[in-house]
Amino acid sequence: MLRIGEAARQAGVSPHALRYYESLGLIRCRRSGSGYRLYDRETLERVRFIRRAAQLGFTLEEIAQILQLRDEGRAPCSQVVAWLDEKIDHLNAQIRVLTGLRAELIALRSQAPAVPADPSGYSSGYCALLEGRAGPIPAAATRPSDHGRARSPSRAHPLRRRHGRQEGR
Repeated sequence: MLRIGEAARQAGVSPHALRYYESLGLIRCRRSGSGYRLYDRETLERVRFIRRAAQLGFTLEEIAQILQLRDEGRAPCSQVVAWLDEKIDHLNAQIRVLTGLRAELIALRSQAPAVPADPSGYSSGYCALLEGRAGPIPAAATRPSDHGRARSPSRAHPLRRRHGRQEGR
């Protein structure tokens, strides 16, 4: 039996992650007489599985369902295969969006030599390339969203708030 620090080190996660997984019911620990969390080898293997599945894009909710099926003695593989298919489809859609964004950036970059560094009468202070003053963006750069509607390239990657801060920071 290992205390939380050593268990976390061996499983490749932080002690906070172990406590979080425990709070979600993904793992269980025993307690020593003095109240320390104690983890056995089986729990460490479970944590390694959770970590690997999360690295592959599975949500903790999906991982919880996989673990529940396993704990009930049922094979989770058919459900995993269905989720894999969904994840592959999602990745393919993301690749299409990123490919469109790449084409847009290349098109803008190719216009850069034609944009004067300080155009006369131009007072906004923003870059003409990003304002659309350098010329139109090719139609191929407008990408479909995940919902099948065309999305303006400038709206393809809006900043989203996550945990009280803007993404990308």
